[in-house]
Amino acid sequence: MPEYQIVLATLGVVVVLKVLVLLVIGGGSLTRLGLAWQVFRRVMGDAAFAAKVQPLLAPPEPAQKPKRSAEPIRLLTILQRESRLLDFLLEDVSGADDAQLGAACARFTRRVRKSSRNMWCWNDHGATGGRQRRSTLRLRPLRDSLDRKRPRRSAVPRRPATPRLAR
Repeated sequence: MPEYQIVLATLGVVVVLKVLVLLVIGGGSLTRLGLAWQVFRRVMGDAAFAAKVQPLLAPPEPAQKPKRSAEPIRLLTILQRESRLLDFLLEDVSGADDAQLGAACARFTRRVRKSSRNMWCWNDHGATGGRQRRSTLRLRPLRDSLDRKRPRRSAVPRRPATPRLAR
């Protein structure tokens, strides 16, 4: 067998193998192979089309997780500090009579009302064009009285005073 026939047979086998690989990748569809060939030719000849195809091949950016708000913790902290919410909820009331429970609830309600007046503010959106007024409730920004810094205690303990012996 002449050498040129061996070279042609090898090239034919390589082409057949490439077509088979493309068919396997394309799921056995010759239509997708033809579409891929058309897109390849158009991308090679048209720079604007290539720029439009490029974002399709790039992986999408991961979605940003929404930033969690600290408002629920802040609300719980204020209610605990001002009206002792958790103490009230976790207190064992199995041995208390109705009068004691009523007095405790009244004190708790007054404390919650006081702290909630300081903590919430209403935004009234005025009536426009015959529409009803709409109000929204939101937490106020931290007030100076709630945000004031407490004196920090030193992390390094003080040396105890040395006792002096009386003479």
